Amino acid sequence: MATTDFDCIVIGGGGTGYAAASTATMLGARVAMVERYRLGGTCLNVGCVPTKTLVRSAQVLETVRRAGDYGIDVGDIRLDFRAVKRRMRSIIAGMSGEGPENSLREQNIQLLRGNAAFMDAHTLRVGERVFRAEQFVIATGSTAVIPAIPGLDLTTCLTSDDLLERDELPASMLVVGGGIVGCEFASIYHAFGTKVTIIGNRLLSNEDEDVSEELMRAFTERGIAVLTSSKAVGLRREGGSTLVEVEYEDKSTEEHKAEVVLLAVGRRPRLDGLNIEAAGVSASEQGGVEVGPDMATSVPHIWAAGDVTNMHMYTHAGDHMGDVAGWNAAGGSPKREARLAVVPRPVYSGPEVAAIGLTEREANELHCGVEVAKVHFSEISRAVINGETGGWCKIIAESATGRILGASIVGPEANELIGEVAVAMDGGVSAWVLGDALHPYPTLSEIVRWTADQIGKTSREQVPYIQRSQDNRELAERTVDEADSTTDAPVTNEQISAMLGSRSGYGEVEDCVGEPVGGG
Repeated sequence: MATTDFDCIVIGGGGTGYAAASTATMLGARVAMVERYRLGGTCLNVGCVPTKTLVRSAQVLETVRRAGDYGIDVGDIRLDFRAVKRRMRSIIAGMSGEGPENSLREQNIQLLRGNAAFMDAHTLRVGERVFRAEQFVIATGSTAVIPAIPGLDLTTCLTSDDLLERDELPASMLVVGGGIVGCEFASIYHAFGTKVTIIGNRLLSNEDEDVSEELMRAFTERGIAVLTSSKAVGLRREGGSTLVEVEYEDKSTEEHKAEVVLLAVGRRPRLDGLNIEAAGVSASEQGGVEVGPDMATSVPHIWAAGDVTNMHMYTHAGDHMGDVAGWNAAGGSPKREARLAVVPRPVYSGPEVAAIGLTEREANELHCGVEVAKVHFSEISRAVINGETGGWCKIIAESATGRILGASIVGPEANELIGEVAVAMDGGVSAWVLGDALHPYPTLSEIVRWTADQIGKTSREQVPYIQRSQDNRELAERTVDEADSTTDAPVTNEQISAMLGSRSGYGEVEDCVGEPVGGG
């Protein structure tokens, strides 16, 4: 019988792979990690860290521009875009460098450099070397989708990766795609002074329409042009600019010109060259590795996690999935399953957008008896004090139990505020209890409390016997047990996970081009 070199080989050195490798090592497994590029993956090198560094620079610039509103005269304001980029690269270097490799060495995780390809279900080629293992975790991440737009081969269009490498600030930019990536880069570059136009169906089309409408209103007020119900159907070069032919819902067309065109139509799982077929691993129709709740693939000893599954393309979700995959690959007991019913969906646009759980539309499709509450930031003292009153918080809950099914926040610090809702949902804290919890005054977090407080104003009257100081889990169970059997049935985590399973976050592929979107 052939000997094995490792108990587990993790393919991919991003955050997901790191979580899987660390967890498996903690359980005593002999682990190796394969990486062909730079450790840290998309998030550290071309995703979360560099983009949020730019977001912060954009926020500071916009705050300084408004200093006069607060009685402060700052004189002339000048953007040094190259200095902004230097800061971005400095932060990336500080978080990468030798740190990740040292961390792997300290944990006795062997780093294997090179392109990986399965030879069979237990054998992996890495460069010119061959290794065998009992278990594998596929965590190869994702890459930007390149849409098939006529004329693309004759023009120079950029992905988000390309734009991060560019040190020249464009005077104008057309963004093809109104999803997360498109909205974030549109906000950043508009703040820096670029004239920005977005081409797409509607902004953040996988969220509720009121989210899209609120962000659209804010973008319009800021001067970002949004061409809704539109598609990019052609490209051509003219002088130093690129012209995009835009087709609208009524089939009318017009051309828009810009110095730079950003392709932001989504991301796809990265499986190029891995040869998963040789290992017997199945891929979904969307191109991701198919996994169960325990992150197992169609081959029992091969696991997959993160972007490569085409589910919830967020670093926090990938880290969680990697942790579960590493635990199960190393024989952790009891076997674990990923909790994907409660995954925050942050968008670092201006204003910020955050959502979690079901949308209002999805919740109503379950026919479970839904209550929706919304409070505007203009009603929150701290928002008024800060001079940031645009946007709102919305909470969706079951009428019978007060259980929070989902939430959306558009406005200041939305991505910080959604964390409280995540804790409530994951911990079984109802909107009723959240609405009774004292929050410090004046803070932005009060918007979560006062929105939750609106839930159950009528449903509590229908069940007056409820003592709201009781344990919240028992409260929900008792409410359901004692409720009239003719009312709508409560929603299960399995239902929520099933509805959200098709969500791919940053990977959502938008129908905003004239031809079917393909890989690239």
